[in-house]
Amino acid sequence: MHHFITFCSRFIAYSNDNEGNPFQMQLFPKASSSPALLHAMAALAAGHLSRTQKQHEIPATNHYTLALRELNSSLSDPVVARSDQTLGACLLLCVFEISNSDNSLWLEHLQGARDLILFRGGPKTSDYLTRMFSFLDISGSLSSGGGPLLEGNYWLNNDLNEEQDDKTQLAGWPYYDTDHTMVNHFHELMVYMAKLSRLSAESMSDIGSQHPEMIAEKAAQIHSELMTWWSACPEKLRNQSNDWRRQLRPRKLTVPETLEEEAFSSVRSCVQACVIYLNHILDPMGREPQKQEVIDAISDILAIAQETPEGYGLEMGQYWGLFMAGIAVFNDEVAEDLIRRKLKADTSVSIYHADRPHDLLEILWKRQHQYGTKYDWRQVQIQMGIQIPSTGTVLLTGGTGKISSRIAPLLSANGNDVLIASRSGNSPELASCKGVKFDWLDESTYKTAFECASISAIFLVAPPIMDCLPPMKTFIDLAIKNGVKRFVLLSASVLEDGDGPIMTAVASYIKGLKVEYAILQPTWFMENFSEVQHLPTIRDQDQIITATGQGKVPFVRAEDIAAVAFRALTEEVPHNKDHLILGPRLWSYDEVAALLTQKLGRKISHLKISEAEFAQGIANFMPEDYAKMLAKLETVIKNGGEERLNDVVSKVTGREPKRFEDFVDEMVGKGVWDKSSEE
Repeated sequence: MHHFITFCSRFIAYSNDNEGNPFQMQLFPKASSSPALLHAMAALAAGHLSRTQKQHEIPATNHYTLALRELNSSLSDPVVARSDQTLGACLLLCVFEISNSDNSLWLEHLQGARDLILFRGGPKTSDYLTRMFSFLDISGSLSSGGGPLLEGNYWLNNDLNEEQDDKTQLAGWPYYDTDHTMVNHFHELMVYMAKLSRLSAESMSDIGSQHPEMIAEKAAQIHSELMTWWSACPEKLRNQSNDWRRQLRPRKLTVPETLEEEAFSSVRSCVQACVIYLNHILDPMGREPQKQEVIDAISDILAIAQETPEGYGLEMGQYWGLFMAGIAVFNDEVAEDLIRRKLKADTSVSIYHADRPHDLLEILWKRQHQYGTKYDWRQVQIQMGIQIPSTGTVLLTGGTGKISSRIAPLLSANGNDVLIASRSGNSPELASCKGVKFDWLDESTYKTAFECASISAIFLVAPPIMDCLPPMKTFIDLAIKNGVKRFVLLSASVLEDGDGPIMTAVASYIKGLKVEYAILQPTWFMENFSEVQHLPTIRDQDQIITATGQGKVPFVRAEDIAAVAFRALTEEVPHNKDHLILGPRLWSYDEVAALLTQKLGRKISHLKISEAEFAQGIANFMPEDYAKMLAKLETVIKNGGEERLNDVVSKVTGREPKRFEDFVDEMVGKGVWDKSSEE
């Protein structure tokens, strides 16, 4: 523990922070009452020592394992879960994993820290643990390609309700930033870092790739704001000379003055890294001549690095700038050697290292030298598995139903962890998918999902009851308490908000919560002809039985609905809108019967019945009121309520919706409507 107090605590947030920082003075004394925090501190200290003294590797692993166990135990007690000890332990485990692991577990624990901060009432800028979280959050968002885990500039805006003593608590941290120039302006710079990380994720989405003009417009706005802010920064920061260490002065700089200047150099390096990052988003493959501002940014970052003395842990403030310079240079061996040397500096002088960024750059440089072309580091990163983006766990209710069962493979292929919620608890054999038992009508099953994973988004499929708001409201409220920030509700085209008898209240409730959301309003599924509803009558009776008369429907494929849902669940920018999901053509049931007759080679007829007859026919399979509601929807079709088309599927997914004719051909090929061999 001596090593944690005298060394590790001085490099957790700022390099060469003085003894007396909050990790030593405020957090360390709390370890005596928290086994999780005690073992997390010991793991971090032993992990750092193990870089040069291998005998510490096993103790580091043992303390890490015990810290995880104790942390999980502490979460069951709300009072303990809200404590600084628990949040501090979670954050120190993130730092340990950053420093001692090749995987992305630290991103999962950072999400856990986010959940704890929300459980504590939200972030406070006067809290040193919130400040530490913000550093990890923003740096993680830049490397993983997503936006920050908490909304807003929570590290910047003081809460007016905080006590004045709390606001002044961190006034002297770090001790060498006496007038707050470095801290205040770096926190302002973090606003632009967060915007750039979101823009990067958006540019790599299908919508971003299809609309580069939209990305360019947003980039121009960020660039303008960044340059305006930078031009207004204090001259001693903005115009610092790279040779400030060698300048003649009336007296030698004190240690605090020297460290303040070093911090200014790090901030300048990060500003130039933002310039490179922004331009890379616009031209990731280097197809256009490199802009002068990028050339200047590379030059400034390398000059700062060249002048920075090694062996003092100062490199940790320049890792991101060096990495950005590394992705911007092209087959420049001199620059590569300098960046390589700085990123591989003595890792024993700081708790952080740049092994993974360095590995990624080496792969990137090797490819570029070998093939003579520029590569997008973000794509190389994903391909090589050096840094897997933190995509979060998505919970699918109705997990074995038509839509959720088709969303799961898309999420799995995207790298998401998927939790399949159903009464059976079964799960398909897909990567990163597992099942959990869930029953809308059994409230005791609601909490199980949140005990299994840290869930970021939920796909909601309502229970088949008329008044579905009470159980869904209870579950949604529980989800929000557990940190869920996005909900995608499966409604229907004639159950749309403000119109339908079932989903109006649910959709309105979700929208009123100010969470990220999407309301999916699909029309009738094509699969209604191949699964359950019309399948037996077509196969066994050569009939389609409806109360729709001559009304027409733009039937849509379940895969298209799932594709829209996938986008709504995973895209960085929340949709926050209703999606009326329709197929590409209107079909009457008479026309469907004629098409089936042609494709099957036998007469298929459309039997037209009344609304009352339809309700009576399905009442044996569901509650009577629900059967009557479905029968009324048949009349909506009969009266032309579904005779409409749009381009929602193509706009959201980037591809045209599937045609009904192609669906029928596929089902005929599978023998779905073939007569039983016993007949």
